[in-house]
Amino acid sequence: MECDSKRIEKVSIYKPKLAAGFGKKRFRLYHVAFLLLYVYQIIWVISTVGQPYREFLEKADREGFQVMEGQTKMRAELEHSLDDINDPNRRAKKIGWMDWMDMDMEEHAERKRREKERNVLDSLPKHMRVPSRYATSFFPSLLLGILVTVHVLVLLLQHWSVRFNIWINFQHVNVGNVSLPEEMMELHLEEKPKIEAGKELDLSIKNAPSHLPTHARVVPAKGRQVLVPLDYFPSLGMTFEYHRRRYILDMDSQTWTKIRCRSDIPLPFFGKWNGFASEEQILGALLRYGANAFEIRQPTFGKMYKAQLLSPFTVFQLFCVILWMLDDYWQYSAFTLFMILTFEGTVVFSRLKSLQALRGMGNKTRTVW
Repeated sequence: MECDSKRIEKVSIYKPKLAAGFGKKRFRLYHVAFLLLYVYQIIWVISTVGQPYREFLEKADREGFQVMEGQTKMRAELEHSLDDINDPNRRAKKIGWMDWMDMDMEEHAERKRREKERNVLDSLPKHMRVPSRYATSFFPSLLLGILVTVHVLVLLLQHWSVRFNIWINFQHVNVGNVSLPEEMMELHLEEKPKIEAGKELDLSIKNAPSHLPTHARVVPAKGRQVLVPLDYFPSLGMTFEYHRRRYILDMDSQTWTKIRCRSDIPLPFFGKWNGFASEEQILGALLRYGANAFEIRQPTFGKMYKAQLLSPFTVFQLFCVILWMLDDYWQYSAFTLFMILTFEGTVVFSRLKSLQALRGMGNKTRTVW
């Protein structure tokens, strides 16, 4: 659909698909599919607990080598620790940066290898190392990790890409097939809103019918497209807010129109006009133009911190931390995780402080006589 604003190229409206619930908060049904896959995969992984250990014992009996556990492991560790105690060429300290110049390459490589062998298990070949008694099979655990990664990517791509979010969660709605109930367009004066100076009013319809569109994709003339929620107001109908300006849908011309104040009223009219004559006119003007207030909206710390953590670079850092934890680097990974969270928190605090300073520059509300 077209828009009368030069800044907006086109607007499309959508309603949720594959979702259960009411209003704008709905449960996506693809989570049920992932949940079933999780249950099946976890049962498969649990059923393989101890299988690598049993296969290793069968392999040891078949090939005839000792299993390094219990007394056999303690005896082997003692022999490994005292193996070179009588060696006159045994070094008393680690190899320094320049010590390699006094030995050939093979001797240097052998000494570096022995320094890395902290216990007898490090000196064993990989096929002779005893797995944990409670270890699971590799392939089911790998599939579980892939499943978790795919699920996380599906959730993250909805924040990173508007097109992917629309493709997986919404279906396009033809504006010609949309009909607003007449009772939604009627302005009721039974519940009078409390009007406070300097504060915005929320007069939108909370429980709109479930068959109506809930979101609009705004494609600007310059910049990135965004997905904004649709709001329904009495006497206005379907609307959305973009860059602090409200747009309403003209059902006759099927065009989005930006709400503008009238500038064609002659000056003699204001000398004779006595203001709004009824509460219905006051409420209608509030619905259309909003309260006479200018306020810089300040997001909460939690909302900004969530957006900061969901940025692609931060997600990549967190993913690397998880990989390091899987490789027995949990101390370094925990410190890195703490530093990442602390740094992102300081960035959010600085942004909030800048917004507070910007809000402080505004003029306070004053009564005009």
